[in-house]
Amino acid sequence: MMKIFGYDEKDCSHVMLGGYRPFAYLDFALGTGYQYGLLRIAVTVVFADVANVPDYRFDVKAMAVTLALFVVLYESIMYFYTKEIKGLSLKEIMLA
Repeated sequence: MMKIFGYDEKDCSHVMLGGYRPFAYLDFALGTGYQYGLLRIAVTVVFADVANVPDYRFDVKAMAVTLALFVVLYESIMYFYTKEIKGLSLKEIMLA
């Protein structure tokens, strides 16, 4: 419907898909903290009596690589769906 009123594909994709972007990055940050906390508890509490368990430390380099890969993958998916929105005709939308 936005296409009928003259909005370009950038505006359409921003309205339809842009709202997911902050939540995706926030969930990445929360998930990283959650996983670190769980592993830290597992190593210090659950395996406290087990011999030769190494200390668990947060690996900043691995997190940076994972964040970069996540951003590239997520933005690629958003780009793909933006192109899909561009290819939709009004007739296809109304018949669905």
